[in-house]
Amino acid sequence: MTFFNRIAAFFVSLAVAFGGIACFFKPAIPAPVSADELKNMESLFEKAELDDTIYVVSVSGMTRDIRTALDCLQGIVNQDKVRLYLPKTWIDQNYINQIAESGVKIIRKTLTFEEVIQQFKDAIADSGFVLYRNSDYAEGENIALSYASAKGWLAVAEDLRERVEACGLKMIKDISNDNIDYQYMLNFFNEYKDCFSKKGIVHIKAAAAGLRDFAVQQRMFVCYTTGSNESEKFLKKVLNSTGESGVVLGWCEQEKHFVKFISKLGYSIIASDHSYNLSVLNNFHSDYTFETEVKSITPDPDKHYISLIYSDGDNVQWISNGYSEFRRGQNIQRDYPINWGIPMVAQDLCSAVGRESITAVKNKQDCFIAGPSGVGYCLPSAFEEKSMNEFSTQTAAAMLKSGLRIACFLDDKPVAFGEKLFTRKFDYFSRFDNIDGGIVFLDPKMYSEGQGRVWFSNDKPFLTLKTTLYTDNGYDDVTKEWMQEQADIINSYMADNHSINGYSAICIHAWSVTPENLDYFVSLLDEHIEIVKIDELIKMISENVPHKDAKPQ
Repeated sequence: MTFFNRIAAFFVSLAVAFGGIACFFKPAIPAPVSADELKNMESLFEKAELDDTIYVVSVSGMTRDIRTALDCLQGIVNQDKVRLYLPKTWIDQNYINQIAESGVKIIRKTLTFEEVIQQFKDAIADSGFVLYRNSDYAEGENIALSYASAKGWLAVAEDLRERVEACGLKMIKDISNDNIDYQYMLNFFNEYKDCFSKKGIVHIKAAAAGLRDFAVQQRMFVCYTTGSNESEKFLKKVLNSTGESGVVLGWCEQEKHFVKFISKLGYSIIASDHSYNLSVLNNFHSDYTFETEVKSITPDPDKHYISLIYSDGDNVQWISNGYSEFRRGQNIQRDYPINWGIPMVAQDLCSAVGRESITAVKNKQDCFIAGPSGVGYCLPSAFEEKSMNEFSTQTAAAMLKSGLRIACFLDDKPVAFGEKLFTRKFDYFSRFDNIDGGIVFLDPKMYSEGQGRVWFSNDKPFLTLKTTLYTDNGYDDVTKEWMQEQADIINSYMADNHSINGYSAICIHAWSVTPENLDYFVSLLDEHIEIVKIDELIKMISENVPHKDAKPQ
């Protein structure tokens, strides 16, 4: 070893030692709560009772401003008793069918905007509305929706004023000419913060089509930020005043930066800005379980075992609006399994979606995996210790109720001196008996920065992705030549059933590789590559690989 190599090795070992010392001074991780306590944990969201009758009113062909007003009205109507459903997509019919099967009477109506207002205007507080002006980031609209959350007044765009006044509503607030900046929003929030939910906020802009009914029903503060320093100061004050930990529903600018920012505050984000009718689905419970029998496989010494995982399992809106790749994948008759991500928050937020996903499975060897990074999308490495206990416990509860046993995480690759602190976060999850291990998506290398290494926590493996089928330009870059190149890489993986060299988790990027592409890709794999389910892969590693952190050669 050269002098410079010895110096480098010294500093690396020093950095690792400092990481270990830092862990030593951390507080002890609390003992896990019992399975019974997990089953009885309080919901993340407020629940309302379903009425004996639910009215299903079509909004097809209506303008965006009208849909916003009706979504706001739906949230107001459903605050005390759920009785209004506004279908937006083809899959709504499946959810309505589930509700009908539970014994609720469904009445379908085709009504004009004015007729909907007239039928349900008794729910609007003071028969009042807030007039707002449209903008790209929905500043006025979001304040008007927040008034609906706090006071029960209808949010109405300028061009609808005369129409709602003709229905007998009166304007209580006119904010259409206000200059709504972050200071304005903060002043508003501070004035009404005692009226808002402490469970989280809704974060949406004008381009988003969903969530408005749920925001109002849950009495959540609604806003949107752009990632500027000013906006982050505003958002930090709002989240710190909302609760110690919670959820941000909607979406954001600068994804990784935003997620890291809110993670430091103990929050996670739920991708849901195009989720519809949550003011109904959140209050309807549908029993289901993803639990499947996990075979104990004796590994063949001449095989390399891989598991294929479709990405974006945290995305509630994608799942609840039909999960097109999943459904297309089910229409292909395959003799190999695929693992599909499912958002853990769906167990609480929209259980009808989970049941619908289970019902749609045609390839019975397929299975589901908990979406990153638990009950919400966050970077666990950025979480303060005080936030990890609650977040991991909520995740364990959701996984227990849904029957899933493999957790999934998305994070940034740890630096050498931070690895001990990074892997310590897994200890919060592995302490629960119903979590058998995890899959770790590590950036910045398209989720595969971990290069297949494994960390053990409480003798349970947390395996990083070996590679990702992912392109910069999405579907357009996925050619037969590209797929052959990727198959050649995987075909080069060695067989070794007694070390991590013999096992790999591979991500299929949902916005790059279609199920049809994947089917062709699999046809290019050599005979020594064996595809198994993710829970089987984790079990094989647990049973056959030494329980020490390792990186493939």
